[in-house]
Amino acid sequence: MRINIRPFAAIFMAVCLASCITLNAAAQQVTLTCTAIPESVFPGDPVTVTATAKGLDPRLNAIYSWSGDGVIGNGASATVATALLTAGGYTVKAQVKEGPPGKEGLRPDEIATCSKSITVKGFEPPTISCSANPNTIQPGGTATITSVGVSPQNRPLTYSYSAKTGTVTGSNTTAVYSSVGATNGVVEITCNVSDDKGHTVSAITSVTIVKP
Repeated sequence: MRINIRPFAAIFMAVCLASCITLNAAAQQVTLTCTAIPESVFPGDPVTVTATAKGLDPRLNAIYSWSGDGVIGNGASATVATALLTAGGYTVKAQVKEGPPGKEGLRPDEIATCSKSITVKGFEPPTISCSANPNTIQPGGTATITSVGVSPQNRPLTYSYSAKTGTVTGSNTTAVYSSVGATNGVVEITCNVSDDKGHTVSAITSVTIVKP
């Protein structure tokens, strides 16, 4: 009796091929790459870090974990709460493990890690310029002092003024200088601006007091 072995050979090759594919998939090394958008921020600005894994077996569980200052992870992505971070560099770390349900990361090639550095920049101090109008007055006269303050990161600003002689009244972008009690001549008026982060800068303008 002659037996046709071709069907059995085809079945054997199919089983072997399926087994080889399964073994190769199981043995594939898992890798993880971290990216941050953006990488440099000011305190309070949002940062999103994404972990991209390769070599995962879709039949197994993939569990992500995150660590770092202000890091809040949610699966393959995390956010960094930068509002309470001081200026400097920080590292965000991620890990992925895979394996059967309840038995994640049984082998070293089922675990991968990555890290990403981000930079928190310090707020820049404001700038100020000021002027007097008119810049020449008579004894007892007044002049309007106008300040222009700019915060590069749009922080809230507070203004103040002082003069060597006479008085300045006002705490906004405009103030009034009174020469009552001041001697004739050039009087320097200092304009100050402060932001909510403790930065203070000053500019000087002048008013000339002349006899009528």
